[in-house]
Amino acid sequence: MEVYEVEDELIVTVEIAGVTEDDLNVEIDESVLRIAGTRPFPEGSRRRVFHQTGIPYGDFEAEVFLPFAVALDDVEAAYENGMLHVHLPRARPTRIVPRGIDVPADAQQEE
Repeated sequence: MEVYEVEDELIVTVEIAGVTEDDLNVEIDESVLRIAGTRPFPEGSRRRVFHQTGIPYGDFEAEVFLPFAVALDDVEAAYENGMLHVHLPRARPTRIVPRGIDVPADAQQEE
C-alpha cells in the first residue's frame, strides 16, 4: 500500500491482484479509510505441496488514517489491473467569521 499527499488530495494505492470488484469494500468512517475484501483460495481438488508462497488468501482489511477533512462527495475509487486507486480530495476549509452579540441594556444592569 502507498499513501501520499499532493497539493489538494490524499491518494491511496493498494495492490490487490486476484480480487474482483465485487469482493472489495471501500468505506470512510469519520477520519479512517477502510479497505476490506476477500481473495479467494485457488480452486482445484489436486493436492498441493508449496515450495514457496507469498500470496495471502482469504479475508483482508487495511485502514488509513485521514490526516485532514475529506470532501466525501468527491471521493473517487478505481480498480484496474489488480490496483486500487482511491483519491480523497481535501475538503474546503470552512471560515468562521466572528460576530458581535448585542447585549440588551437591562441585562447589563443586572450584573
